[in-house]
Amino acid sequence: VKLPKIYKGDLLCLFTAGAYGSAMSSNYNSRRRAAEVAVAGKKVILIKERETFDDLLAGQNKSGIDDKLVRGLL
Repeated sequence: VKLPKIYKGDLLCLFTAGAYGSAMSSNYNSRRRAAEVAVAGKKVILIKERETFDDLLAGQNKSGIDDKLVRGLL
């Protein structure tokens, strides 16, 4: 798809972006999900914060495993 010239400050919206959008995103290869924002006029609202490394480990049973070791593996 050929796009017109884009300038600093322009907004670009990609519809049906597949795995690049939150609905189809995954944590494959320990990638954290991106933040999400909504733009209304000149107002930008953070809808969802970017995942942290600790978010990836949430819910994992790490009993008996040194946290530094786990971080070193990823």
